[in-house]
Amino acid sequence: MGRACWSASPDGWYAIDIAFGPISVALRIDTGIVDWRHRTGFDLDADLWDRLLNAGLFKEFERRSSRDASGRKQTSDSGRIAVRLLDPSTLLPIGPPVDVFALRGARSVPSRVGVVFFHHLVGCSVNWDLDARLWCINYP
Repeated sequence: MGRACWSASPDGWYAIDIAFGPISVALRIDTGIVDWRHRTGFDLDADLWDRLLNAGLFKEFERRSSRDASGRKQTSDSGRIAVRLLDPSTLLPIGPPVDVFALRGARSVPSRVGVVFFHHLVGCSVNWDLDARLWCINYP
């Protein structure tokens, strides 16, 4: 089994490397992004969303309602997209391919990955080493 690890940034955020087709980005991990339907794994900055849309990477679309941390309800565009986790040192794909929905978030709010993405990493496990400030994924 392989293992990939990401260190926390100086400001305390953990980020992982994700490939949306040919577009690779580092996304913040946000365990507060959840979806009771187990479909939405990403909340993407509007600029990144538009880039992925213009590249033709979304497979289907729907409008989604969600609530922010203050409880306000909002509606936004959502699209299903194929993604891969990337090894942080080689930027090569690791683990299984994942098909999840992404929400079009606000402009200038950092793109984030939520727990639904991790639930779709079949055969993988996450180890969060709080002492070492490491987020690791073991993959087949």
